[in-house]
Amino acid sequence: MTLLDRIKYIAVQKGISISSIEKDLGFSNKAIYRWNNSDPSIYKVIAVAKYLNVSLEWLATGKGHSNYSEKKLMSEKFIKKYNELSDENRNKIDIFLEIATLTKTENVSASEINSTTTNQLKDNVIDYTVAKSKEVPILGKVAAGIPIPLVEGYIDQAEAPSDNVDFATVAKGESMEPVIHDGENIFIKSVQSLDNGDIGVFDIDGETTCKKFKYDLNTKTVILTSFNSAFKPLKYPLKNYQDTFRIIGKVILTDEQNERYHSFIHK
Repeated sequence: MTLLDRIKYIAVQKGISISSIEKDLGFSNKAIYRWNNSDPSIYKVIAVAKYLNVSLEWLATGKGHSNYSEKKLMSEKFIKKYNELSDENRNKIDIFLEIATLTKTENVSASEINSTTTNQLKDNVIDYTVAKSKEVPILGKVAAGIPIPLVEGYIDQAEAPSDNVDFATVAKGESMEPVIHDGENIFIKSVQSLDNGDIGVFDIDGETTCKKFKYDLNTKTVILTSFNSAFKPLKYPLKNYQDTFRIIGKVILTDEQNERYHSFIHK
């Protein structure tokens, strides 16, 4: 199966059209169909994978599992229907699920549960969910220094520090020392805008770099800075900075990187 075939397959399972995917993601008409003859940007593939709620590795390469199943489809339909209910009816569903969960996990009979008040049920239901770590694909390398081209190929999988992460890449260089080391994974959440002080990954004239995003309203300037003072900041006019570079995503620091960051800023 080609990339287009895999997208078509999941789209059919979900009952959506290719054109609706393109419209919702802001792609041009027939853009996805053209992927059969040309390689799309990995960021567009990431967007489609997120939209379809499937594994990026499977969608991009055909390897691994799609993480999509009939059971998952039923879950999605249930959530959609649940969200359409009134608050009163959602509450009834919540109580029913609590009863079913308690019956299954505690071997409590339905008659025993029926005699229990709703509040008691809520107090006694035990969360048996086992937290599973999320794995995300590692894509190429990103400069922690002078901007370099991002190698967009799939490298491996990595355990993400949070559910907010969409993919990872590898730091190359020392500009983000001592927070992000050369060769470390950089975990990224795909976003189109950043808050003042966020750490981000940026596309500058087709090349990528990791910097801290800052803006100065007094000088009307956007500044991309490094933690390593040996590297000069990159400055752009605030008014049209988005015409100069593109925000790829926000960096989600690991626990170790977060500790280094707080040690660095409190020196």
